[in-house]
Amino acid sequence: MLNSSGLLYAALHGACTSPKANGTLRLFGIPNLRDRVVQRAMLMAMEPIWESDFHRASCGFARPARSVHHAIRTVKL
Repeated sequence: MLNSSGLLYAALHGACTSPKANGTLRLFGIPNLRDRVVQRAMLMAMEPIWESDFHRASCGFARPARSVHHAIRTVKL
């Protein structure tokens, strides 16, 4: 969503809470459909550009064709 200044901001569709170990609550925001579409479009535009900058052994942040299992295999080598 765009605010009055023309900046993009996330509009939450809903929210839920989950108890933390210390007794406080953690708030989870659930993005609405329009924001999910914008987020996916941004990912599809930026991922090919940034992917080439990452080290080939880097497995974080849900990189394509990489997983926890890939990271474990890499460490065991």
